[in-house]
This record gives sequence, structure tokens and C-alpha cells, in this order.
Amino acid sequence: MSVNKKDILVIYSFKAGFHALSMIPDSLVAPISSIGAKFAKNITPVRYKVALTHMRRLMPEISEDKLPKYVEESFRSYIRYWIESSQAFRWPFSKLDASVACPNLDQFNETFKKYSNVIVVMPHMGNWDVGATWFVKRGYTMTTVAEKLEPPQLFDFFVKIRENNGLKVIGLDKDAAAKLVKEIKSKRIVGLLSDRDIQKNGIEVVFFGEKTTLPMGPAVLSLRTGIPIVIATVYSSYTQNNSRFTVDLSPAIEFEPSKNFRSDIKNLTQLIADNLEKAIKVAPTEWHVFQPNWPIDEVKTSDNIN
Repeated sequence: MSVNKKDILVIYSFKAGFHALSMIPDSLVAPISSIGAKFAKNITPVRYKVALTHMRRLMPEISEDKLPKYVEESFRSYIRYWIESSQAFRWPFSKLDASVACPNLDQFNETFKKYSNVIVVMPHMGNWDVGATWFVKRGYTMTTVAEKLEPPQLFDFFVKIRENNGLKVIGLDKDAAAKLVKEIKSKRIVGLLSDRDIQKNGIEVVFFGEKTTLPMGPAVLSLRTGIPIVIATVYSSYTQNNSRFTVDLSPAIEFEPSKNFRSDIKNLTQLIADNLEKAIKVAPTEWHVFQPNWPIDEVKTSDNIN
């Protein structure tokens, strides 16, 4: 496969940037994140406007003049995500395990034992990469799906990093669902980030009081295999030089299928949306979605770009 000069520049820029982030000492993570967040409005104005719109939905009780403070905090959290994700893959297990708490792991293990597997559904919260890395290094086998990046070599770069830590990655394409069914049947846990409808072919739900679409994949996989869904959310807390991560694992979502498969997909996807909303509300500034996530925002953002 031929690679043009522009693609080569993109690939090496990302690799160099990822390596540079991984070398940042713990004492500088907080100040670098804070400085970057303060300039987010100037560096990426469209994403800033999207984040501001999201925050209005997530925190309707906050007055308009105070919202920018929370948007800045969300960018600060997102910058920390990138820095710590680049570093966590290299952490010895002792450091990783000391940084992560999972208060409801026993409950999760009981669910796994009862059904022989679990489908883990996650929002883009806190540092899901740290949570997943901790999970597989604890001895669980996990497969996830990732949006394919361009150029393909960039996608391969990020896949290799995750697979070196035991996380199997499947590219998001038309064959992904069939591959995931096989993974579930082989007793590998499937982890899916499901608060964005990347392919724009999802199920309509009400999410934070407005209609949008979310991926149907988790519901379809659960209904086809009989394996229950658990919501996993990673929350972060920071001291001056350290981060702590809490992996919150919900009880299995209770759902009784009917004889109408199409209706079941819609109803279960709405239940997933309700549970994701509940998880995000715990720490709204840690929700790392800076792309339009509701149809009305697509129009507004398009107008701003034009």
C-alpha cells in the first residue's frame, strides 16, 4: 500500500506527539492540562462551542455565565486523558493497580459467572483506556471496537499499542457485529463505547431530554447471545502529582425480551441511554465528547463552520 507524503507527516506527527506525552513527568501533568484548557476556546473554537452546548444539557441548573468554567474543566480532563493514556500502557501493574479502584468488582464477577460472559457498555468518561488496561492486566480477556482512522497506518499504530497490553481491537465496519458475536461465544468480554452514533445508523432515543440516535450494536449483541449488559464508567480524581481512577460497574441491565425483535432493540437501547445518562451526570465535566451528538447540533455546527 502506497503512502503519500501528507499521510507520512500525519503518522509521524501522531507517533511523535504520543511519545512526547508519555514522557511528561507526573509533576507537570496538572499544569500542562490547565494551560491547554485555558486556551481551548482559541485553539479549537468549534469544539469549544459544541462542548458548551453539551454542558447546557448536562448541567441545566448552572447559569450561563458559569458554564465556561465547567467547559474549561472538561478540556482539562480531556488533556489529562491523552497524557495519562499514553503513559498507562507502560505503567508496571503495581502502579496501575494502585491507581485504580473498583468497588463493585465482586458483583461484576457474580454476573459473569452466572451468564458465562458480560457485554460492557461505556460512555467516553474519565479515562476508559486506563480502565480497560487495568481490566485486562487483572486477567480478564476483552475485545473492543475502534473507529477506523485515516491513514490506515495511524489506526494500526493505536491498535498495536492496545493489543500489546492484551486488549483485542476490531475495526468498526460492516463485519464487526458478526466478529463480536464470535468473541462473545468464545467467552471474551466485549467492551463498547456507546454514547456516540459514529456510523449514523443507530436507534432513536431520548438522551438528556432530547432525541438523538445511539448505536444499536450493544442491544443487538445482547438479544442475539442472551448475554447481559453492564455499564462501566471510569471516573478520575486528581491530587497534585497523581491521578486516581474509579471503575464503576453497574448491575446487569434487566430486560425481558418480547417476540418483537425490532421493538426489543429500540427499548433496550433506550434503557442503555438512560443508564449512560445516569453515569455521565455523576461527573459531567469528565464526559469527553466534543463532536455534535444531537441532530440539532449538527446543523448549528455546520453553520458555524460555514
